[in-house]
Amino acid sequence: MERPTSGKNCPISRLIVGTLVLLGPGPDLDAASIKETDWLRPLAAMALPGETTLARSNAVLLLLENFSSNAVVKALIVAPGVIDDFYLIHRDAPPLKVKAGNVGEALIALTNCTSTRVSYTNSMLFWHTASDRLEPGAHGDATKSIGGGWAQQCSLPRVLWVDTHWENVQPALKKSMRLTVHPTAKAQGAWHFERANLVANGLSNLELLQAVAVGTGTRLVIRKQTVTFERP
Repeated sequence: MERPTSGKNCPISRLIVGTLVLLGPGPDLDAASIKETDWLRPLAAMALPGETTLARSNAVLLLLENFSSNAVVKALIVAPGVIDDFYLIHRDAPPLKVKAGNVGEALIALTNCTSTRVSYTNSMLFWHTASDRLEPGAHGDATKSIGGGWAQQCSLPRVLWVDTHWENVQPALKKSMRLTVHPTAKAQGAWHFERANLVANGLSNLELLQAVAVGTGTRLVIRKQTVTFERP
């Protein structure tokens, strides 16, 4: 497992890639057929502010804020392990000082300088560590449970959550999808949920719920007009 370097500018070499098929095939993309360069190309077109130097303290914010809509990579989800690595485990480590001109270049450099990695599946890109669970968990049949083509609808076209507490995530999901979402915004059961760090453009309802589950370190269950997130 790679460790952070000693403060020198991180070299840009090859991205650690794993193509996952965890969430089920999307309606118009076959994840297995997307090549590494196919999904890196749109990321390379997402420019970062000039003279950007990424550090553990600003990398997540900069990548999420500068991620833009495209047809290939519809979402970037930062898993809890990355947040722990940057803000807890290695918060006192020498600075990363990563120089990058765009989101793709930044992810390549960051995965080479740290123990983090990137995986792509069904139009979603996950920035994670080996300890993260990328499966959203067991869930009921969303089509039968909710019906009306709900699973493939897009009720929340644009999401940008940076260090966002469940107290803000839950109301947004409940209002846009018009479902019962458990736990409630201020429920004690959500106190130990990880804060959400993700950006998404045009995900279907089911895809967005799955992305939220991975981002908050929870398990997703769908039953009879009710969506429940719970600790695994």
